[in-house]
Formats: sequence, structure tokens, C-alpha cells
Amino acid sequence: MATDNRASSLLPKVGEFDVWPRAIKFDRVIVAATSSDGDEDILAGASGTEDIALWDIRAGTYVESIFCNIETAWTASVTLEVGDTTDIDGWLDTLQVAATSTSDALIFSTNSADTAETPFYVNQGGKYFADSGVIELDVSGATAAVGRAIFYIKYAQLSS
Repeated sequence: MATDNRASSLLPKVGEFDVWPRAIKFDRVIVAATSSDGDEDILAGASGTEDIALWDIRAGTYVESIFCNIETAWTASVTLEVGDTTDIDGWLDTLQVAATSTSDALIFSTNSADTAETPFYVNQGGKYFADSGVIELDVSGATAAVGRAIFYIKYAQLSS
């Protein structure tokens, strides 16, 4: 497991449902191999293969999509995938996230007809979490010495 600066982000935030019930919301998590900028939420790179919890999802939450912005290219051979315990690349897979390139800006899958290229949850129009769950980042291929990515999630709490 990665050395985390803090625990994964809890969605929705405590008390949020009472203030803005059922509203579409966004959250972000910054993942980096080093703490060079000082604003990283999670540090990766402790080993060549890591499953890092990005968000702890409460029961009754609908997640529509997840976006990724590669700000600093990752070490050669590093791959990034975003999914959960059911489907490790259900949100973003290596075909959508070019971890070793900075050309990815707010990349997300676009529900193409080719399901081999489009992650499962994107084809399904998102995922409703009837029970609590975790959305994870899978870092593999090589030990990350450099790299920085910002992950965004679009979600709504449908029940309290």
C-alpha cells in the first residue's frame, strides 16, 4: 500500500447530504510519486504494484464518471488504472490514461461502441453504490520515481 499523506477522500462529505441533497458534486485527489509540490493527497511509488484507495464511497451514492489529468509524466513503464474491487479498470484503463505522457488533460472514456476500449462502468452510465465501496487506483508496471496525476470524480448522494 502507498504511503498516504491522509486517508482516501470520503464521499459524500460528512453533513453534505443535508445541505445539498441529490446535487451533482465533484471531488479531486492528487496522486504523485514524490511530494515535490507539497499539495499531494497521496504519495505512490513505494513498490512496483500498488492498489491505492482514492475515494471511500458511502452507500446510496451514484458515481457518474471519473476524470484524470496527468500533470507530470510518470516513470517509464508505469501504468495507471482506476476501478474498484469488482473491476480494477472499470473507470479508466491504460488505454485511456497514458501515464508516461503529459498529453492527457481531463481524460475520460467516451462510451465508444468498442467495449474492449471503453471501461465497464462508462458503458453502464456510471455506477450506483447500494453498499459502501472503494474506488481504487492501480499503479503497476514499474516503481514510480516521478509522476503526478489529478483524479476528479462526478457523483451524487441519492439516499442518506
